Amino acid sequence: MRDCFSCLAVLFCVVALFMGRGYCAAEDAPLDSAGLLRCRNAMMDALRDNRLDDLKQIVEKTEKLKKTTERPLFYDSEKLLVKYFLKDFEFLSNVDSVALYNTSTMSLYYIDEKKAVKGFYDEFYFEIKDKMAEELRSGRLVKTLDEIENESDRAFVFILLVGLYESKAQVSSLIEERKAQLSNRKQLDYLVGKYWTDIFFDNNKRRWVTLGALFGVYAGDISDKVENSIGFNIGWGRIREKILYGVIFDFQKGDYAESDSLYFFDAGLELNAGYAVYRRGFVTLYGLVNAGGRFNSLQENDDADKKRKLPYQFYPAFGAGMVLDFCEPNIEIGLRYRSGVESVWADDVVKASGFRFYFSIELLLAPRERKPFEYDD
Repeated sequence: MRDCFSCLAVLFCVVALFMGRGYCAAEDAPLDSAGLLRCRNAMMDALRDNRLDDLKQIVEKTEKLKKTTERPLFYDSEKLLVKYFLKDFEFLSNVDSVALYNTSTMSLYYIDEKKAVKGFYDEFYFEIKDKMAEELRSGRLVKTLDEIENESDRAFVFILLVGLYESKAQVSSLIEERKAQLSNRKQLDYLVGKYWTDIFFDNNKRRWVTLGALFGVYAGDISDKVENSIGFNIGWGRIREKILYGVIFDFQKGDYAESDSLYFFDAGLELNAGYAVYRRGFVTLYGLVNAGGRFNSLQENDDADKKRKLPYQFYPAFGAGMVLDFCEPNIEIGLRYRSGVESVWADDVVKASGFRFYFSIELLLAPRERKPFEYDD
């Protein structure tokens, strides 16, 4: 009995397409919202009973009719599912075709960039969604797509249809898995642009920022003029595989041996470059070289004599050392220990120069960079 009613529903819709104002409308008469809904119901019955020839006939006839409503026959990706059941693989493998209908929701249909009408979740929507979900669960989707001779088209349609049900993260993994099959670059570019997500991170490519406290010990002639120094530093840069590079700004204060009212101030901006010589677990050791420009001067300890002119000097600096990072690969915060030796020129300030051994403990923020899609070519 149910089959009889289903046949009648399809018959009414098809007859109406030719003869007048029945369930849909005649070719010379406009189709209103009620007519569209009746045609969707007829398509639902045809799909439910697996009468695909009837479904194809209803779709073809209805799409040719003029409409008095802005509501379309299909809402967004519904059309992709219909094309699958009608085995219109030429349409599904065409990027320009599917891009118009492959949206994240079926509840909104865009007439143009500024105007949209709200869709509705009717029985046809649930029927075609559930039927496609069963195709995925049962494995019939893979068997059906075996009819597509071109390997790239077959992979593209498979990922496209799976993408209507799975998360972007899952589809991204699927693209990575099947990218060798996607020889059509336009298809691959579309899938990457549509589904590739930011959750993939590269542990070997990071940006880093540090903030730390440092301690300096002077050596050479300057050690007779300046005692040990303390200060702070801030740095930022990147890590690429085993290469570390960035910029460090620091400032330090050390007691001036010849006057209790003065202190030695030194600050600089330096480029750092390092190479990982050891990496295991959360520990990475880098060998480091640095070079940059620095400034030093004598400063007053108090406001006793601000009018006094004190000497200052700009000078080039260079040095070498090590960086030891303590940071879990999948965690973006840790600690950094930095030590080394660098040149200090202060002849115009304290009539002496030499070297400074420095040691610092720094808070390390090292966010991983998003992993872009890597094409094989």
